[in-house]
Amino acid sequence: MKKAGLSLRRWLGSGSDSHSQMISTLWSDHLQARLVEKHGRDSDEGRSLRALREIRIQATPSWSAENINLMIWFIPYAENAGGTSLPTHTQLESWLKLIKPSGRFRRVHGQIETLERLRAVDYLASDLLDLDHLSSG
Repeated sequence: MKKAGLSLRRWLGSGSDSHSQMISTLWSDHLQARLVEKHGRDSDEGRSLRALREIRIQATPSWSAENINLMIWFIPYAENAGGTSLPTHTQLESWLKLIKPSGRFRRVHGQIETLERLRAVDYLASDLLDLDHLSSG
């Protein structure tokens, strides 16, 4: 497993500057460090992180609004796929506490949802936080 920062930094270069800066500010170093550190561990949290196919972030009403609420979608591959542990509510809460609302960002919410259960409108309204480097190889 690579120990470099999330490849989100590479992805951010493809978006608008203000949009990218907002996501970068929110995708705190604390959360990044936690995910990278725990991903490869033989622990409940490590197994839960390896069960994630995507993490997505959604701003409501929009990224350009004066006051923004955030939804972080933690999307596992599928329930019990390959014997992996799905993230728990306790793990979700601990991850969300690492993102501190400030400025225009009023609230941070999160939810664990499989692709099969996630509404298409929420998926399409959210932005991918790239976790590709966390997979082995």
